[in-house]
Amino acid sequence: MPIGEAIIYMITMVAQIGVGIVVGSYLAHHFLVIVELTAAGHDRMTWPKEPYKDWLWKPPYLAWLIAFWLAPAGITLKFVKMPFLADSKWLQFIALALPGLWLFFPITLLSSFSATSRLIIFRPAIVRGLLQFPGKLLGFYLITAALLGVCGASYLWAGASKNFWMMPLSAGIVSAGILIYARLLGRLGWMLQQIKGRALDRPRRKPSRPSGKKRRLTGDLDQYEDRGPWKMPQPGAEEVVKPVVSPWYGQLDSYGFDDYDPEAKKLEEIKKSKVPFDGPAEPYVLSKEEPPPVPARTGESPHADARADLTKPSEYEMRLAAHDPEPDPPKILFVSGVFNFPWYTDCLPIWLFVAGGLVFTQILYSIQQSVAPALQIGQ
Repeated sequence: MPIGEAIIYMITMVAQIGVGIVVGSYLAHHFLVIVELTAAGHDRMTWPKEPYKDWLWKPPYLAWLIAFWLAPAGITLKFVKMPFLADSKWLQFIALALPGLWLFFPITLLSSFSATSRLIIFRPAIVRGLLQFPGKLLGFYLITAALLGVCGASYLWAGASKNFWMMPLSAGIVSAGILIYARLLGRLGWMLQQIKGRALDRPRRKPSRPSGKKRRLTGDLDQYEDRGPWKMPQPGAEEVVKPVVSPWYGQLDSYGFDDYDPEAKKLEEIKKSKVPFDGPAEPYVLSKEEPPPVPARTGESPHADARADLTKPSEYEMRLAAHDPEPDPPKILFVSGVFNFPWYTDCLPIWLFVAGGLVFTQILYSIQQSVAPALQIGQ
């Protein structure tokens, strides 16, 4: 076995895994943020400042949602022979799994977002909400089908072509398609949030018709009050206490109760509090002068103003207390701010990073395949 080719093969394989983890975590993080912020109604993205290690759970999370709908296609191909694309199992798997993933992944992602746990992948309330907008739902699926076709065609074209410049072009198209798809999913979630006054968590029930018959009481409440040894005596009635007689000691004396009045005790404590000393309390009145302004403590901050009045809220505090204005709704739900979204100033670095990662991964794969024949891999 050639040692040089084996080293190159292993280095490129490890590099592909490393690049895949970095690009996958980066893409999964921004994909989920785009869906969440767009569903909240935001047009521009404000990326949260999270450490990179907090992104590592997002690729497995998205992989779990995708694999749930890819698994049936793999099981079907394992036990059933399909007549189409019999020469390529990989294309056969894609042709069988892609329609189900295209149809059910939006429902799965929105269900997971709206549930109490991220592991919940299906909620009937999401399906009921989407079916309230059949026209917009059909438009979403038509646009995403066309988007998927364009991305798939560009990838296959770049793979079949020997021109090197097709590789970055295809990577740019696929990267833009992923960001546009996240934007469309967010708009679908925003559409669900516009359902006001309708119960999504449970189906509507018809109100029960009032019956003409009156309900009869099963018993008198007095008979329940008369039961038990703890019945309160009637006012004015004298309670007859029976003596307790012991066979050894004879008649026993019962416990007596002290005449304790809690209200009188409270009044006595109030009187004592008003007269803290032995002598009588002397009344006093408040001054009518305005209190002087409290100066800022300039030693704590170099930007503090000594003439500032700390009893009044500052302009910054008023901005924090004010509610954020509601974002304007999109003019056309699945068109406005969608197809030009990857080239927003706040999204352009994400598009370039993902496209560059795809190009670099493809270059590593090409190098790996060039040394594979010498190692007799795949033969």
